[in-house]
Amino acid sequence: MLIGREREFAELGRLYAMPGLRMAAVSGRKGVGKTALLREFCKDKNAVFCPALRRNARRNLERFTEVLQLAFQEPLLPPFQNWTDALTWLVSHSGERRQVLVLDEFPYLAQADPGFLAELKQVLKDALRESNLLLILSGGNQLAMERTVLGPESPLSDLVSSTIRLEPLSFFEARPFLAGFSPSEQVQLYGALGGRPGFLSLVQPERSVLENLQYIFCGPWHLQPWEPLADFREEIREPVLYNTLLGAIAEGATQARSMADLVQEDVPKCMKYLRVLCRLGILRREAPYGEDGGGRRTRFRFADPQDRFWYTYLSESEPELLQDGMARLWENHIVPDLDRYLEEIFAKVGMAFVAEEIRCGRIPLECGLVSRWWGADPVSREHVELDLVAEVGRGAHLFGMCRWRDQPIDLKDLGTLSRNGDAFCRDRRETWYVLLCRGGFTDGLRAFAAAEPHVLLYDLERIVSG
Repeated sequence: MLIGREREFAELGRLYAMPGLRMAAVSGRKGVGKTALLREFCKDKNAVFCPALRRNARRNLERFTEVLQLAFQEPLLPPFQNWTDALTWLVSHSGERRQVLVLDEFPYLAQADPGFLAELKQVLKDALRESNLLLILSGGNQLAMERTVLGPESPLSDLVSSTIRLEPLSFFEARPFLAGFSPSEQVQLYGALGGRPGFLSLVQPERSVLENLQYIFCGPWHLQPWEPLADFREEIREPVLYNTLLGAIAEGATQARSMADLVQEDVPKCMKYLRVLCRLGILRREAPYGEDGGGRRTRFRFADPQDRFWYTYLSESEPELLQDGMARLWENHIVPDLDRYLEEIFAKVGMAFVAEEIRCGRIPLECGLVSRWWGADPVSREHVELDLVAEVGRGAHLFGMCRWRDQPIDLKDLGTLSRNGDAFCRDRRETWYVLLCRGGFTDGLRAFAAAEPHVLLYDLERIVSG
């Protein structure tokens, strides 16, 4: 069963419903669910699904012939000598029906044959121009997909009808994989495994959090190269610097200047590498609420929690993991630091929760964006951060605080949130305060919130239940 991906599935359905030749490009990192999405989409359709191989051009063409033999029950179909003949045969034997062709790991085909892209464009513009073919090109390497399909240098770029880039699932989209665990355990598992279904599907509810991490990172799957750059070694230079930058981000150096100081490189060089990591889908840019992503206050964060977990706890412990397993590392290094680590995860969960509460009308406000903000208080000049900010009307604002701690939030914390809101905007007509905490709230704060409808409190169980 496909979990999530409703928007992507609907977009493929929209293309399928359109007559004539169409082409879609689907990209996303390994384990994010591209193949699962495309196989589910092809289930009830006249479709041919062909994964490309890391082999030469002749072998990939032989593989495509073998796929056609099975799909059309033509065991005596001889091997094709070129892709023009193969694709023409496919379309001619599909009749008037809508034909779907998925070429998975498409960049392998282009790497194997320098003339393949030009040949494919020619056959699409000539022999197949009037066909009823929906061609879907999929790949897990974003740089390779840009070079072969999406980028302006690709011969195919002007033929692409739709581009779909699969991102890791959000916490709430990933929850079906985490059924059977307590709310706290669900956040812990998501914080370690991230939002890629290929890895979340390995979670077993009969195992504890530690047993699941032991099984996934150290068990029969230990041959999986967990290092985020493992899938991109053919695309990047100086992997040592890339890894050093990612390690610096895991340590908390999220801005280019602080990273440059930590890795002892100049800022322009670091920015060049950070941009590549964003294109690969390993990092994402984050700007304070109301700013674009190009300012000096821009931060770089991991796009998927699994990569952050790897660089925070596992990247320098891989030999010990393979020899001793996860238990000692978990007990001595991860558990003592876990609350600090999960603060950022919980803030993202809280942001998504509040945005959904507003969208569904359970918080009676209207706003286009819920995000974070950080900057200097214009009065005290101190650095201030807000976990949640939204402008919810002319002169009205919403401010939020997310705390992953056992201690309950109290009235003093509400006062801190109000002062931090002043740093963002002092001239406010109306203010809403949203406080989210794993440890709950003091009786005093609950009593205050009961009498003040603009103060909303949400504990972990309410948040995770959606």
